Amino acid sequence: GWLGTEIFYRAPFYPYLLSIIFWFTPNNLLAVYIMQLVMGICSVVLIYSICRRIYGERAGLIAAGFSLLYSPLTFFETKILPTTTGIFLGLLSLYFLTRAEQEKKWYYWMAGAAILGVAALCRPNYLLMIPLLIFGILVVHRRQLRETPVPILILILIPSVTIGTVTLRNYVVGKDFVLISANGGITFAQGNNPWARGSIAVLPGFSGEVTNQRHEETQIAERVTGRKLKPSEVNRFWFKWGLTFIQEKPLEYLRLLLYKGAILFNNHELGSNYLLAVDKEVTPWLRFAFLPFGFIMAWAVIGFARIFLERPAALALIAAFMSSFLTVMIFYVNSRYRMTLMSPA
Repeated sequence: GWLGTEIFYRAPFYPYLLSIIFWFTPNNLLAVYIMQLVMGICSVVLIYSICRRIYGERAGLIAAGFSLLYSPLTFFETKILPTTTGIFLGLLSLYFLTRAEQEKKWYYWMAGAAILGVAALCRPNYLLMIPLLIFGILVVHRRQLRETPVPILILILIPSVTIGTVTLRNYVVGKDFVLISANGGITFAQGNNPWARGSIAVLPGFSGEVTNQRHEETQIAERVTGRKLKPSEVNRFWFKWGLTFIQEKPLEYLRLLLYKGAILFNNHELGSNYLLAVDKEVTPWLRFAFLPFGFIMAWAVIGFARIFLERPAALALIAAFMSSFLTVMIFYVNSRYRMTLMSPA
Protein backbone atom coordinates (compact mmCIF):
# COMPACT_ATOMS: atom_id res chain seq x y z
CA GLY A 1 0.00 0.00 0.00
CA TRP A 2 2.84 2.43 -0.66
CA LEU A 3 0.77 4.62 -2.99
CA GLY A 4 -2.31 4.58 -0.77
CA THR A 5 -5.91 5.21 -1.73
CA GLU A 6 -6.77 8.57 -0.12
CA ILE A 7 -5.59 12.17 -0.09
CA PHE A 8 -2.95 12.67 2.59
CA TYR A 9 -4.63 14.16 5.65
CA ARG A 10 -1.34 14.82 7.44
CA ALA A 11 2.16 15.48 6.15
CA PRO A 12 3.34 12.14 4.72
CA PHE A 13 7.12 11.99 5.26
CA TYR A 14 7.13 10.76 8.87
CA PRO A 15 4.53 7.99 8.36
CA TYR A 16 6.52 6.73 5.35
CA LEU A 17 9.71 6.83 7.42
CA LEU A 18 8.00 4.74 10.11
CA SER A 19 6.78 2.32 7.43
CA ILE A 20 10.33 1.81 6.16
CA ILE A 21 11.62 1.14 9.69
CA PHE A 22 8.78 -1.30 10.40
CA TRP A 23 9.44 -3.01 7.06
CA PHE A 24 12.90 -4.00 8.33
CA THR A 25 12.00 -4.38 12.02
CA PRO A 26 8.22 -5.06 12.27
CA ASN A 27 6.51 -2.98 14.98
CA ASN A 28 9.82 -2.32 16.71
CA LEU A 29 9.36 1.03 18.46
CA LEU A 30 12.86 0.79 19.94
CA ALA A 31 14.27 1.15 16.40
CA VAL A 32 12.26 4.38 16.00
CA TYR A 33 13.51 5.72 19.33
CA ILE A 34 17.13 4.95 18.41
CA MET A 35 16.73 6.64 15.03
CA GLN A 36 15.28 9.76 16.69
CA LEU A 37 17.97 9.79 19.38
CA VAL A 38 20.60 9.74 16.62
CA MET A 39 18.75 12.58 14.87
CA GLY A 40 18.72 14.48 18.16
CA ILE A 41 22.50 14.11 18.55
CA CYS A 42 23.01 15.20 14.93
CA SER A 43 20.77 18.21 15.55
CA VAL A 44 23.04 19.35 18.39
CA VAL A 45 26.05 19.03 16.04
CA LEU A 46 24.19 20.98 13.34
CA ILE A 47 23.27 23.75 15.80
CA TYR A 48 26.95 24.02 16.72
CA SER A 49 28.07 23.99 13.07
CA ILE A 50 25.55 26.61 11.90
CA CYS A 51 26.21 28.89 14.86
CA ARG A 52 30.00 28.57 14.47
CA ARG A 53 29.75 29.61 10.82
CA ILE A 54 27.67 32.69 11.63
CA TYR A 55 28.94 33.83 15.04
CA GLY A 56 32.16 31.92 15.76
CA GLU A 57 33.49 28.94 17.73
CA ARG A 58 32.57 30.07 21.24
CA ALA A 59 29.01 30.95 20.24
CA GLY A 60 28.64 27.55 18.56
CA LEU A 61 29.62 25.75 21.75
CA ILE A 62 27.22 27.88 23.83
CA ALA A 63 24.35 27.23 21.40
CA ALA A 64 25.02 23.47 21.46
CA GLY A 65 25.08 23.59 25.26
CA PHE A 66 21.75 25.40 25.34
CA SER A 67 20.20 22.74 23.10
CA LEU A 68 21.41 19.98 25.43
CA LEU A 69 19.92 21.77 28.44
CA TYR A 70 16.49 22.40 26.85
CA SER A 71 14.47 19.37 27.92
CA PRO A 72 11.75 19.26 25.19
CA LEU A 73 14.40 18.51 22.54
CA THR A 74 15.27 15.28 24.38
CA PHE A 75 11.68 14.66 25.52
CA PHE A 76 10.31 14.43 21.94
CA GLU A 77 13.05 12.03 20.80
CA THR A 78 11.16 9.16 22.45
CA LYS A 79 7.73 10.10 21.12
CA ILE A 80 6.08 8.79 17.95
CA LEU A 81 5.70 12.27 16.48
CA PRO A 82 7.41 14.07 13.57
CA THR A 83 8.90 16.73 15.87
CA THR A 84 12.47 15.42 16.11
CA THR A 85 12.60 14.42 12.42
CA GLY A 86 11.27 17.81 11.34
CA ILE A 87 13.82 19.69 13.45
CA PHE A 88 16.68 17.56 12.14
CA LEU A 89 15.67 18.06 8.49
CA GLY A 90 15.17 21.79 9.03
CA LEU A 91 18.60 22.18 10.62
CA LEU A 92 20.27 20.10 7.90
CA SER A 93 18.69 22.31 5.24
CA LEU A 94 19.71 25.40 7.20
CA TYR A 95 23.32 24.19 7.37
CA PHE A 96 23.60 23.75 3.59
CA LEU A 97 21.75 27.00 2.83
CA THR A 98 24.07 28.91 5.19
CA ARG A 99 27.10 27.39 3.46
CA ALA A 100 25.60 28.26 0.08
CA GLU A 101 25.10 31.88 1.13
CA GLN A 102 28.63 32.16 2.52
CA GLU A 103 30.55 30.22 -0.14
CA LYS A 104 28.38 31.04 -3.22
CA LYS A 105 28.36 27.40 -4.37
CA TRP A 106 25.39 26.27 -6.45
CA TYR A 107 25.59 22.67 -5.20
CA TYR A 108 25.07 23.82 -1.61
CA TRP A 109 21.98 25.71 -2.77
CA MET A 110 20.82 22.49 -4.45
CA ALA A 111 21.40 20.38 -1.33
CA GLY A 112 19.74 22.91 0.97
CA ALA A 113 16.71 23.35 -1.31
CA ALA A 114 16.25 19.59 -1.77
CA ILE A 115 16.32 18.91 1.98
CA LEU A 116 14.03 21.90 2.57
CA GLY A 117 11.48 20.29 0.23
CA VAL A 118 11.68 17.04 2.19
CA ALA A 119 11.40 18.97 5.48
CA ALA A 120 8.18 20.56 4.19
CA LEU A 121 6.77 17.07 3.61
CA CYS A 122 7.47 16.39 7.29
CA ARG A 123 6.48 19.80 8.70
CA PRO A 124 4.68 22.01 6.12
CA ASN A 125 5.58 25.19 8.06
CA TYR A 126 8.98 25.00 6.29
CA LEU A 127 7.20 26.08 3.08
CA LEU A 128 7.22 29.64 4.41
CA MET A 129 11.02 29.60 4.43
CA ILE A 130 11.12 29.62 0.63
CA PRO A 131 9.46 33.01 -0.08
CA LEU A 132 11.13 34.56 2.98
CA LEU A 133 14.56 33.43 1.82
CA ILE A 134 13.95 34.61 -1.75
CA PHE A 135 12.81 38.01 -0.44
CA GLY A 136 15.94 38.22 1.73
CA ILE A 137 18.21 37.38 -1.22
CA LEU A 138 16.61 40.12 -3.33
CA VAL A 139 16.96 42.69 -0.53
CA VAL A 140 20.57 41.87 0.36
CA HIS A 141 21.69 41.66 -3.28
CA ARG A 142 19.54 44.52 -4.61
CA ARG A 143 22.67 46.25 -5.97
CA GLN A 144 24.05 43.01 -7.44
CA LEU A 145 20.96 41.38 -8.91
CA ARG A 146 23.01 39.27 -11.31
CA GLU A 147 23.95 37.11 -8.29
CA THR A 148 20.31 36.28 -7.50
CA PRO A 149 18.86 34.23 -10.44
CA VAL A 150 20.68 30.94 -9.71
CA PRO A 151 19.79 30.62 -5.98
CA ILE A 152 16.24 31.86 -6.56
CA LEU A 153 15.61 29.42 -9.40
CA ILE A 154 17.03 26.57 -7.32
CA LEU A 155 14.87 27.53 -4.31
CA ILE A 156 11.76 27.52 -6.52
CA LEU A 157 12.40 24.52 -8.75
CA ILE A 158 13.95 21.90 -6.44
CA PRO A 159 11.32 22.00 -3.65
CA SER A 160 8.61 22.24 -6.33
CA VAL A 161 9.72 18.88 -7.74
CA THR A 162 9.70 17.23 -4.30
CA ILE A 163 6.38 18.70 -3.20
CA GLY A 164 4.88 18.39 -6.68
CA THR A 165 5.41 14.62 -6.52
CA VAL A 166 3.13 14.46 -3.49
CA THR A 167 0.60 16.82 -5.10
CA LEU A 168 0.53 14.61 -8.19
CA ARG A 169 0.12 11.50 -6.03
CA ASN A 170 -2.82 13.13 -4.22
CA TYR A 171 -4.50 13.88 -7.54
CA VAL A 172 -3.89 10.37 -8.90
CA VAL A 173 -5.43 8.62 -5.89
CA GLY A 174 -8.12 11.17 -5.01
CA LYS A 175 -8.75 13.24 -8.15
CA ASP A 176 -8.31 16.36 -6.04
CA PHE A 177 -5.60 19.03 -5.89
CA VAL A 178 -4.10 19.05 -2.39
CA LEU A 179 -0.56 20.43 -2.15
CA ILE A 180 0.72 18.21 0.70
CA SER A 181 -2.01 17.40 3.21
CA ALA A 182 -5.62 18.34 3.88
CA ASN A 183 -5.61 19.28 7.58
CA GLY A 184 -4.38 22.87 7.30
CA GLY A 185 -7.88 24.37 7.29
CA ILE A 186 -9.07 22.72 10.49
CA THR A 187 -5.76 23.51 12.21
CA PHE A 188 -6.24 27.17 11.25
CA ALA A 189 -9.82 27.14 12.57
CA GLN A 190 -8.74 25.50 15.85
CA GLY A 191 -6.36 28.39 16.48
CA ASN A 192 -8.59 31.24 15.26
CA ASN A 193 -12.06 31.20 16.77
CA PRO A 194 -14.05 32.91 19.57
CA TRP A 195 -12.97 30.27 22.13
CA ALA A 196 -9.22 30.31 21.35
CA ARG A 197 -6.74 31.71 23.85
CA GLY A 198 -3.57 31.25 21.87
CA SER A 199 -3.40 27.46 21.98
CA ILE A 200 -5.64 24.83 20.40
CA ALA A 201 -9.40 25.08 21.07
CA VAL A 202 -11.86 22.23 20.56
CA LEU A 203 -14.57 23.53 18.22
CA PRO A 204 -18.31 22.94 18.74
CA GLY A 205 -19.38 19.60 17.30
CA PHE A 206 -15.93 18.02 17.75
CA SER A 207 -15.08 15.35 20.33
CA GLY A 208 -11.49 16.50 20.73
CA GLU A 209 -10.22 13.03 19.78
CA VAL A 210 -7.55 13.31 17.08
CA THR A 211 -8.56 9.95 15.61
CA ASN A 212 -12.09 11.27 14.94
CA GLN A 213 -11.11 14.71 13.68
CA ARG A 214 -11.01 13.99 9.96
CA HIS A 215 -14.46 12.38 9.96
CA GLU A 216 -15.96 15.08 12.19
CA GLU A 217 -14.66 18.05 10.19
CA THR A 218 -15.92 16.50 6.95
CA GLN A 219 -19.32 15.66 8.45
CA ILE A 220 -19.84 19.19 9.80
CA ALA A 221 -18.67 20.90 6.58
CA GLU A 222 -20.97 18.72 4.45
CA ARG A 223 -23.93 19.32 6.75
CA VAL A 224 -23.45 23.11 6.57
CA THR A 225 -22.95 23.20 2.79
CA GLY A 226 -25.57 20.56 2.08
CA ARG A 227 -23.44 18.55 -0.33
CA LYS A 228 -20.61 16.03 -0.46
CA LEU A 229 -17.19 17.70 -0.39
CA LYS A 230 -13.73 16.77 -1.64
CA PRO A 231 -10.87 16.99 0.91
CA SER A 232 -9.68 20.28 -0.66
CA GLU A 233 -13.19 21.71 -0.29
CA VAL A 234 -13.39 20.65 3.37
CA ASN A 235 -9.97 22.28 3.86
CA ARG A 236 -11.18 25.54 2.28
CA PHE A 237 -14.40 25.44 4.33
CA TRP A 238 -12.47 25.51 7.60
CA PHE A 239 -10.01 28.14 6.39
CA LYS A 240 -12.99 30.34 5.50
CA TRP A 241 -14.56 29.55 8.89
CA GLY A 242 -11.48 30.87 10.67
CA LEU A 243 -11.19 33.88 8.36
CA THR A 244 -14.84 34.77 9.01
CA PHE A 245 -14.07 35.06 12.72
CA ILE A 246 -11.11 37.36 11.93
CA GLN A 247 -13.20 39.57 9.60
CA GLU A 248 -16.21 39.83 11.89
CA LYS A 249 -14.34 40.31 15.17
CA PRO A 250 -11.06 42.13 14.42
CA LEU A 251 -10.61 43.38 18.00
CA GLU A 252 -11.03 39.87 19.40
CA TYR A 253 -8.53 38.64 16.82
CA LEU A 254 -6.04 41.32 17.85
CA ARG A 255 -6.46 40.22 21.47
CA LEU A 256 -5.93 36.62 20.34
CA LEU A 257 -2.65 37.57 18.62
CA LEU A 258 -1.49 39.14 21.88
CA TYR A 259 -2.36 35.90 23.70
CA LYS A 260 -0.36 33.93 21.15
CA GLY A 261 2.64 36.24 21.51
CA ALA A 262 2.49 36.00 25.30
CA ILE A 263 2.37 32.21 25.49
CA LEU A 264 4.79 31.78 22.58
CA PHE A 265 7.73 33.36 24.43
CA ASN A 266 6.96 32.31 27.99
CA ASN A 267 8.52 29.39 29.86
CA HIS A 268 5.44 27.17 30.15
CA GLU A 269 5.51 24.10 27.90
CA LEU A 270 2.03 23.56 26.43
CA GLY A 271 1.42 19.87 25.71
CA SER A 272 -1.02 18.52 23.13
CA ASN A 273 -0.07 14.85 22.73
CA TYR A 274 2.27 14.24 25.67
CA LEU A 275 2.99 16.18 28.87
CA LEU A 276 6.60 17.04 29.70
CA ALA A 277 5.80 17.38 33.43
CA VAL A 278 4.65 13.74 33.55
CA ASP A 279 7.80 12.51 31.79
CA LYS A 280 9.97 14.42 34.27
CA GLU A 281 8.32 12.51 37.11
CA VAL A 282 9.16 9.11 35.61
CA THR A 283 12.44 10.11 33.93
CA PRO A 284 14.35 12.11 36.58
CA TRP A 285 17.38 12.85 34.37
CA LEU A 286 15.15 15.10 32.23
CA ARG A 287 15.18 17.53 35.16
CA PHE A 288 18.86 18.22 34.53
CA ALA A 289 17.86 19.91 31.26
CA PHE A 290 16.70 22.98 33.14
CA LEU A 291 16.93 25.89 30.67
CA PRO A 292 13.53 27.52 30.04
CA PHE A 293 12.34 28.57 26.59
CA GLY A 294 12.21 32.28 27.46
CA PHE A 295 15.88 32.27 28.50
CA ILE A 296 16.94 30.85 25.12
CA MET A 297 14.75 33.37 23.27
CA ALA A 298 16.42 36.22 25.19
CA TRP A 299 19.79 35.07 23.86
CA ALA A 300 18.25 34.76 20.40
CA VAL A 301 17.39 38.48 20.50
CA ILE A 302 21.04 39.26 21.25
CA GLY A 303 22.14 36.98 18.41
CA PHE A 304 19.82 38.61 15.88
CA ALA A 305 20.98 42.07 17.01
CA ARG A 306 24.53 40.99 16.15
CA ILE A 307 23.38 39.82 12.73
CA PHE A 308 21.89 43.21 11.89
CA LEU A 309 24.88 45.11 13.30
CA GLU A 310 27.71 43.00 11.88
CA ARG A 311 25.83 41.74 8.76
CA PRO A 312 27.17 38.17 8.53
CA ALA A 313 25.65 35.84 5.93
CA ALA A 314 22.62 34.59 7.88
CA LEU A 315 19.62 34.95 5.58
CA ALA A 316 18.67 31.28 5.93
CA LEU A 317 18.78 31.56 9.73
CA ILE A 318 16.49 34.61 9.72
CA ALA A 319 14.10 32.95 7.24
CA ALA A 320 13.94 29.78 9.39
CA PHE A 321 13.19 31.77 12.54
CA MET A 322 10.57 33.98 10.87
CA SER A 323 8.79 31.08 9.16
CA SER A 324 8.44 29.28 12.52
CA PHE A 325 7.26 32.46 14.25
CA LEU A 326 4.67 33.25 11.57
CA THR A 327 3.40 29.66 11.50
CA VAL A 328 2.69 29.68 15.21
CA MET A 329 1.04 33.12 15.08
CA ILE A 330 -1.11 32.09 12.09
CA PHE A 331 -2.21 28.79 13.67
CA TYR A 332 -1.70 28.30 17.42
CA VAL A 333 0.95 27.73 20.10
CA ASN A 334 2.08 24.52 21.73
CA SER A 335 5.49 23.06 22.57
CA ARG A 336 5.64 20.92 19.44
CA TYR A 337 4.94 23.81 17.11
CA ARG A 338 7.28 26.33 18.73
CA MET A 339 10.16 23.81 18.83
CA THR A 340 11.13 24.75 15.26
CA LEU A 341 11.45 28.35 16.51
CA MET A 342 13.96 27.29 19.16
CA SER A 343 16.37 25.44 16.85
CA PRO A 344 17.38 28.43 14.63
CA ALA A 345 17.35 30.68 17.71
